Amino acid sequence: MASDPRPRQGLIHEMIQRLRREVEQGDLTLGEIFEILRGGGSYLVILFLCLPFLQPIPLPGLSTPLGLLIIFGALTHALGRQPWIPASWKKKDFASPALRKTLQVADAWVSKLERWIHPRWVVLVRPALMRWVNASVVIIAAFLLCLPLPVPFSNTVPALTIVLQAFGQLEEDGVLIVVSYLMFAACLSFFGGLALGVESGIGLFVR
Repeated sequence: MASDPRPRQGLIHEMIQRLRREVEQGDLTLGEIFEILRGGGSYLVILFLCLPFLQPIPLPGLSTPLGLLIIFGALTHALGRQPWIPASWKKKDFASPALRKTLQVADAWVSKLERWIHPRWVVLVRPALMRWVNASVVIIAAFLLCLPLPVPFSNTVPALTIVLQAFGQLEEDGVLIVVSYLMFAACLSFFGGLALGVESGIGLFVR
C-alpha cells in the first residue's frame, strides 16, 4: 500500500510555479493539473481544489463536483493511498485566464504563509488516528462545501477549514491543524445559524 510522500518545505510554492508555467501555454484539463499535483500527495490536490472558493461569492455549479473530489482526496490520504480522481472528470477544462489569476493570488498567499509555517506538534499530523481525525474534519467541511447554497461565504468558510488542514498536513504543522479545528467550529456555527434562520423563516410562513 503506497502512502503519500513526505512533504518538504516549499513544495506548495514549487507546484504553483509549475502550474503557472504550464497555464501560460493555454487551458489545462483537470487531468493535466492532477498529474502535476499528485506527486505532492492528496492534500496538495485538495489545496488546489479549494482555491476557487476563497472568495465570498458561492459557486454552486462547481462546489458539488470539487467538494466530492476533496472528500475522495481526504479518504485516500487517510487510507495511505495515492491521490485519485475518476477518469471521466479528467477532461474537465480550466480556462487559462481564470486559472492564471487564481494561481497568481495563491502564489502571493503561499509566499507569505510559508515564512512562518514549519513542522511542529507533529503528533497531530503523523499518527494513523490523527490522519482519520483530520480527514473527518475535511470530509465534513467538504460536504458542507458541496451544498448548492446561494449564500455569501457558504463556500468560503468550509474552504478555509480545508485549506488550513491542507497546509498543516503538507508542512506537518500541528499548530495550523489546531487553527483548522477552530475554523471548523466556526464553520459548523455558520451553517448551524443558516439552518436556524431557514427554520425560523419556514415557521413564519406556516403560522
